[in-house]
Amino acid sequence: MYGVATEPMLFDRSLSADEPEVGDGTTTSEWVKTFEETARRLNANDVKVFEVGPTGMLLIGDISLSVADGVPNGRADLRLAWIDPGPLDLEDLPTAESLSKAPWAEATKIEQLEKIGTANVDSGQLGIIDDDMNNAVLEAIGDEEVAAQLLTDPFSTEFVGEFALTGGYVINSRDGIYAVFAKKDGDTVVELVVKDETPGQAAEDEG
Repeated sequence: MYGVATEPMLFDRSLSADEPEVGDGTTTSEWVKTFEETARRLNANDVKVFEVGPTGMLLIGDISLSVADGVPNGRADLRLAWIDPGPLDLEDLPTAESLSKAPWAEATKIEQLEKIGTANVDSGQLGIIDDDMNNAVLEAIGDEEVAAQLLTDPFSTEFVGEFALTGGYVINSRDGIYAVFAKKDGDTVVELVVKDETPGQAAEDEG
């Protein structure tokens, strides 16, 4: 479903004597290598999961500065559900069977969800990104353009259509307007639906 690697890596991961460190003596190249390897392990799992950091904030919208083109028939809608407190254990990731028994496994009807906002996509890539992970990437890379590229490449050439990151999910979607709906359990959001609401899109899909 998610394809295999077909393109070479887009980053120069060669280590140099003056390469900056990202805490604990880890170089930027080493940090990026770990980030990418974690993403590959998440995408090798039979269900796609990611971790939400301590702040509990998700950024939903266009991943700007992307080098990928839009996919005309890309996936339009996405549902996300809270599983458990975490953190993710790469050695024991949730399976489709275990998730079928999770509290919020059954999808809520869209009419019962609260619309909490909209996001515009103009690069062909819709991202649901954990704010803590986003800040960690920016801190490690030190360059917004390269950081944005890291969130989309080389993964977009390895996993066709959509893929998980340590703290997020990216879809090669159609450009357009996406509405964000939520379900809460008390103050906690337990379900999110991102739905294509681009004018005229529904009629085009039905046609």
